[in-house]
Amino acid sequence: MIATQKHPLPGTRPEGARDEREAAARVRDMFTRIAPRYDFLNHLLSFSLDHVWRRRTAKKFLHILRRPDARILDLCCGTGDLAFALNRTRARVLRQGTASAVPNSDETPRASAPEVEARGSLALSGVEGSPAKGGPLSSGVLTLETEGSTPAMESTLGGRSFSFDISKTPPSGVSTPEGPQSSFPIIGSDFVEPMLVRAREKAAAGHRAVVFAAADALHLPFPDASFDLVTTAFGFRNLANYEEGLREFARVLKRGGELGILEFTEPTSGPIASLFRFYFKNVLPRIGGAISGNAEAYKYLPGSVSKFPSPPELAALMQRVGFTDVRVASRNFASVILHSATRE
Repeated sequence: MIATQKHPLPGTRPEGARDEREAAARVRDMFTRIAPRYDFLNHLLSFSLDHVWRRRTAKKFLHILRRPDARILDLCCGTGDLAFALNRTRARVLRQGTASAVPNSDETPRASAPEVEARGSLALSGVEGSPAKGGPLSSGVLTLETEGSTPAMESTLGGRSFSFDISKTPPSGVSTPEGPQSSFPIIGSDFVEPMLVRAREKAAAGHRAVVFAAADALHLPFPDASFDLVTTAFGFRNLANYEEGLREFARVLKRGGELGILEFTEPTSGPIASLFRFYFKNVLPRIGGAISGNAEAYKYLPGSVSKFPSPPELAALMQRVGFTDVRVASRNFASVILHSATRE
C-alpha cells in the first residue's frame, strides 16, 4: 500500500526555510557540503541497490535511447549516475544495432578522440579538458539552439564557456569506448557545482559521452521543445516548487517527448513499512551524518521523503500541468517509485 497525504507541500522545505528562495539555498548548501562523500554514501546506504534502480529506469526508455538522434537531459543529476546509466544503455543498444547492420564484423571500429572532434558532433570552444581532449568539461555556458529558436539563456554559474548546438545533426555521431554511435551526448544538469565537478571527473575517467552543465531545474537555460527525454533520479523531491518544476520540464520537452521521475516514497503497511521507517529515520541519518560530517543533510532526507507527495498525488499533478499517459511503477517494496509520462 502507498501513502496518500492530504496536504502535500508545494515543494521541499528544509528546516528553517521560510520560502522557496531560502529552501533552494539550503538545499544547495547541504549538497555542496556532502558532495565529497555523496557517491560512497549513496551506495552504502542503499546496499548498492541504487545502481539497479537507475539501470531499470534507463531500460524503461529503450525505445528513445535506441534512436541516435534522441536528445536527452538528466536533471538534478548530482554526480551523474543516472546520466551514465542512460549512456551505457544507449551505447549498448546502438552497438547492437550497428553490429546487426554490418555483417562479418566482430566489433565496430571505435574512433579516436581526434576523430570525434573532427566529426563535429560536439562543438566545444574555449574549454580546457573537453571530451575531445580526454579531460573533464569545465563549468560554464551551455548554449543549445533548435531550429527556428533564439539562442538559449546562459548558465547561471560562470567559467570558461562551451557550446553545444543541438540543431545540427552530425553525419556519424560521438564514438566512445562504451559505444560507437550517438549523435548527441546526454546532458546532465544540476545547480550544485561540487556535484558536477565529481560528475565530470567520472565522465573523463570512463570516457563517457555525457556533458554536464550547471543550471537550476526551475529556470533551465534551454529553448522550448529541445529534448526527447527528460529524467531525474532522487532529485525532484528537492525542488522548491514541484508544479513549477514539472512545467519547466514540459517546456523543454518536445511534443511526444517523455519524462521519467525516480523517487523515494514511504510504504505504509506491513512489516516492510515498519522496517523502512525505522531504517530511514534512525539508522540512515546516523550513518550518513557520521561519515559525511553533516548530520543535518541526512536528517533532512527522511523528512523530505515523508513530506513528498504520494505517488497518486504526483501523478495527478503531472496530469494537471499537461502530461499524459502517466504511469507509476513500484520498486523495492514500494519505497522507490518511477513516474513516467508523455508531453502533450
